[in-house]
Parts: sequence; C-alpha cells; structure tokens
Amino acid sequence: MPQMDFFYFFGSCYAYLSVMRIDKLAEEAGVEVRWRPFSVRDLMTEKGYSLRTQLTKMDYIFRDVERRSRLHSIPFEKPPIWPTDPDQLANRVGIVAFSQGWGREYTKTSFRAWFDGQPLGAEESLNKILTSLGKEA
Repeated sequence: MPQMDFFYFFGSCYAYLSVMRIDKLAEEAGVEVRWRPFSVRDLMTEKGYSLRTQLTKMDYIFRDVERRSRLHSIPFEKPPIWPTDPDQLANRVGIVAFSQGWGREYTKTSFRAWFDGQPLGAEESLNKILTSLGKEA
C-alpha cells in the first residue's frame, strides 16, 4: 500500500481540519498515513515570523476554518483558545504518544478538546485527555 507522511502541528487550526478528515480520505484513496507531529512554531521563530502579532490574519484564519468546517461537516462552535500551548506540551506529548502506539487517538482527542474550548497543552486539559485514553497523566 502506498504511504504518505502527514506533518502537522498541535495548535494549527488548519491541522484540525486535516486531522479530522485524513483517515477517511486515506482509506478511500488506499493510502497508509504516517502521522508526523512537529513544531512549526520553532520554524516560524527561526524565520522571525509570528502570527501573534497579526490579529487581522488570525481573524481571517478563524473565519476560514469555520467555513471549511461547515463544508466538511466538522464540528466548529467558535474559534479555539488562541494563542495556545506556549510550551508546546500538547505537541511533545503527541510525539511520545506516537512512540508508544497511541498517537492518532491522542491527536484526534486533543484537537476535539481544543475546539470544544479546552486550552491546548494545559495541564488540566492534558489530564482529561490522557485519562479518557486510559493513560496515566
């Protein structure tokens, strides 16, 4: 079966759209997906680029993700808490989760929680997510 690498960042609204759709699309296409969480924030910092200073762009992103969510029947009640996860803890836990074989479930649960109003990477949110997956926080 052909394979595809799927690179994504916890904290990306556009990654949310992909995370919620990729399994179905991959199955339809007969492609195996290798999930690859990574830190886009480190790359942006290295290049001197920050969305935190571009509030108009973030407003557009939230409207765009809302439109695309409706188009693909993906839950979207309101924009998620942003900026989010300053220590990239959600991303780091995701990398560990994949090394232990439960990364896909962790990723989907984390993105759903973030878009349901829980702060991404916050200790309380992580505790809920990990407990729901039967993992020790």
